[in-house]
Amino acid sequence: MKYLFCLLALLFSYSSLSAQKYISAFGVQGGNEEIGLTFQQRILEKSTIEGLLTFSGSHITLHSLYEFHEPIITKGLNFYVGAGPHVGTLKDNGPFWGLSTMVGIEFKFPVMPLVISGSIRPETHIGHPKSIELQGGFSVKYVIISNRDRRKKQRKKRKNRAYESGKIKFKNKK
Repeated sequence: MKYLFCLLALLFSYSSLSAQKYISAFGVQGGNEEIGLTFQQRILEKSTIEGLLTFSGSHITLHSLYEFHEPIITKGLNFYVGAGPHVGTLKDNGPFWGLSTMVGIEFKFPVMPLVISGSIRPETHIGHPKSIELQGGFSVKYVIISNRDRRKKQRKKRKNRAYESGKIKFKNKK
């Protein structure tokens, strides 16, 4: 028990790091006989919303998840937990809905606009033959907007405002 506490303390000791190195990402997810499309958007420094559309031979499901990210061990490596509703339709039984939860780890490559992650998604369903189900898998996402892009845009905007207000003047060459 003491070792588990020490390990958890070490993992979460880097909380001053920014949890995510990107703003928006889009990708694919696969696992447990299903594939899907995923879109993730950061809404707060350590929080995102994720839309996940999954397909299999027996169902189509749309998940909406609120996730909290916490950096661990190194820059770009995050632990995350989340929850949210889902709705779907079964090939044989019709519509269903329920609650999805998610626990996972993601890694943002430092020099490439790619994020890889692995997650476990326990789900509860209403109107589905399985009232509780355990899904999960791996995803690969392409970073659409990174923190670096956003900071660059903000610097350019501040510089343009400074030129327009007259705080910065162009030097005339003679």
